Amino acid sequence: AVIASISTPVGPVVAASAGGIGEVVDDGLTGFVHDPGDAESMAASIGRLIADPDLRLRMGADAAKRGSRFDRDRMVRAVPR
Repeated sequence: AVIASISTPVGPVVAASAGGIGEVVDDGLTGFVHDPGDAESMAASIGRLIADPDLRLRMGADAAKRGSRFDRDRMVRAVPR
């Protein structure tokens, strides 16, 4: 779901640092990454994005650019055979 979100004009991602999230979301550039279970910090990031449309748009644009790296066809071609 993170790759789908970051690859569309939906906007930046606020997520917990689990699995490969750190590879997809560039903290502070394409979204915000927080420790798992830190709901207070995640809520603060969501509030920040709601309150600052310019930040939301800038991060969303950066997220869409970064998300293009995770195109399904591109990822399939990158797998060694």
